[in-house]
Amino acid sequence: MAPSLVPDAIATAFRLTPSELRVLMAIVEIGGVPDIAAKLGIAETTVKTHLGRLFEKTGAGRQADLVKIAAGFSAPFAQRASSNDDAV
Repeated sequence: MAPSLVPDAIATAFRLTPSELRVLMAIVEIGGVPDIAAKLGIAETTVKTHLGRLFEKTGAGRQADLVKIAAGFSAPFAQRASSNDDAV
């Protein structure tokens, strides 16, 4: 259940639109703009537009920073799930 909570938490924290969240998750999973555009079936310029908005909303300066932000959201959930497993 934790993996589905991470995107929702990120979207809520930064007030991301569904499209911005989709591009952010693609950055984490896929990488570069051309590959993201191909995978999502959208233009590279559209990916770049969403990236610009992601940078503004998160304060990130690079795609690598966006990946770090996403990783920071997943780590607390992973730790919580691990500690709950120990309690059971």
